[in-house]
Amino acid sequence: MNDNNKTRFRDELAILSPIAVTIAVAVFVGIQVLCVMLPKGGEKGLPPFPGWVFLSIGGGLVVAAWLLLIGYINADAGRRGMGRLLWTCIALLVPNALGILAYFLLRKPKLQPCPGCHTMVSPEFRFCPHCGFALMPACTSCGRAIRHEFTWCPYCGKPVGTAGEEMPAAAPPGGMVPRP
Repeated sequence: MNDNNKTRFRDELAILSPIAVTIAVAVFVGIQVLCVMLPKGGEKGLPPFPGWVFLSIGGGLVVAAWLLLIGYINADAGRRGMGRLLWTCIALLVPNALGILAYFLLRKPKLQPCPGCHTMVSPEFRFCPHCGFALMPACTSCGRAIRHEFTWCPYCGKPVGTAGEEMPAAAPPGGMVPRP
């Protein structure tokens, strides 16, 4: 595992609100306290003490992880420009974790800042709706989206920004020879 994966995972965990973490910890502790107070040791058909400890810790961890996942969905939906309340309710109320699965299958890409005005915009946009900055410029020859740093169009082989001009005889940067 490289450092890039660790950093990205930590960044994803950082969006959890302190309230979600506090609730998850409080529920875990509450389950442990409740399990200590219940009778143990084979009384009334309950498992013996070691099994009871395993069940209380395992059950507490599962419930706490589920609550943290709901908190993550709430925060992640907000940063992706989706309805926080709607997706949190779907994740909570749709049974068998199908709401959680639906969220992860249907979520939008993360919003990114516009280089021109720093407004958060969808990466699917070609132009910033706030300032009109070309987020994905297009080749003037073929009209396909290209990156800002391209000097040659990877689709038509024309120099970027020169519509209708013929290719120079020399090969473009990178050693690729254009097809006639």
